[in-house]
Amino acid sequence: QQQQQQQQQQQQQQQQQHRPTKVHTLSAARTAHLMWAIAESGMFAGDLFEVAAERAALLGGDMRLGEIADVAWACAVVRAPPLGVVTDRVLPMVVRETLRQGRDAKVHDVCSLLWALAFLRVPGDHCVFRQLVPRFEQYFELCTPKQLAVALCGVARLGGAEHRALFLRATPVLVPELRALRPDALCNVAMAYGYAPLVDDAMLTALVEEVARRDAATMSFADVKS
Repeated sequence: QQQQQQQQQQQQQQQQQHRPTKVHTLSAARTAHLMWAIAESGMFAGDLFEVAAERAALLGGDMRLGEIADVAWACAVVRAPPLGVVTDRVLPMVVRETLRQGRDAKVHDVCSLLWALAFLRVPGDHCVFRQLVPRFEQYFELCTPKQLAVALCGVARLGGAEHRALFLRATPVLVPELRALRPDALCNVAMAYGYAPLVDDAMLTALVEEVARRDAATMSFADVKS
């Protein structure tokens, strides 16, 4: 038992020695950018992301809402251990700052936060969504097709028949744009309408035709699976 304890202590010391240390000197903005970059790269360095997440939880009060949205998006994309840091520290910070700064939210912030918070399993009846969804409705006409797809993918996961009107409003906007969407955005549309509180025949027909037109070999495994 003593040998096992000594080995565990040695392993913990080695892990601490190899943990990224310079992250603790980053500003709030640079911490958010680092987390976004890790998620965007697809190379999920566990220790680096964990330390950056801990830093983000500490400095969240100094971040602008756009940076908060980047942190939330990165956590939702990575969705890998150590989730404890995300669920216990980062997520409460994101919710708190979204509620505090929500009145200043821009189009990109609203769409990213809707998607990220829904995928991080924040309950659909949480007050943060009662702030974000009406703001999305206000910004609807300003959203690009990609932003609509992202936001609707989040809204769909909230459930509730009260959101049906948003999907009916989005269909005539998105259908003509499906061919121009990148695979990840097309997947967001498919997932949004898959979870949507209605069956939209026009969108489903358009999605089937567009997926059939594309060469699946040009899509990633994650896109094909979605």
